[in-house]
Amino acid sequence: MNQVKALEDHNWQTIKTAILDPANTVLNEEQQFLLDRWVSASRLMDRYPNKKNAIAIHRKKYPEISLTTAYRDMDAAMRLFNSLQTFDFDWWHNWMINNTVDLIRRCMSANDLKSWAAAISALKKIIGEKPLEELDPKLIQKHTFIIMVGPPGSQVPVDISRTDHFSPQTRKELSDALFEEVTETEALEIMNS
Repeated sequence: MNQVKALEDHNWQTIKTAILDPANTVLNEEQQFLLDRWVSASRLMDRYPNKKNAIAIHRKKYPEISLTTAYRDMDAAMRLFNSLQTFDFDWWHNWMINNTVDLIRRCMSANDLKSWAAAISALKKIIGEKPLEELDPKLIQKHTFIIMVGPPGSQVPVDISRTDHFSPQTRKELSDALFEEVTETEALEIMNS
């Protein structure tokens, strides 16, 4: 008895031929119809990430299938075809980096400087530039806090954000100037002003 292979058991070249050139495929009519449904389901998942919406559209396109079959089509499409929702960018990115680093090591050990330089250039493109940190919108505005130090009439403005750059001696003088004791007469003048 000649047993027919399940669609999942065919190799990738057969599936690729069935998708690109359906006229010259080795798949039987039923398998080709199933493959067309799965490809359609994967495209729907790209356009409509909400699975319920994608299944509703899939059932409109193929009214002869049941709801259970539509869910099976979606699951198979997500398992067999990378879609925008199931594509694991981090895994792919790490794989590319590791593969390029291995290539760099092989080029170094083979003393192939031209390929080594090309691989380093490719690695720079893969890694990319360090992303700019998004500034907090509240910090975009300049906040300057100024303390007036010294006796009235000869006060000096001091920007608090710059105090980190002062020498320890200057900081001590500044703190001493800020925390001078006030006499009762000076306190009365301050309260009356």
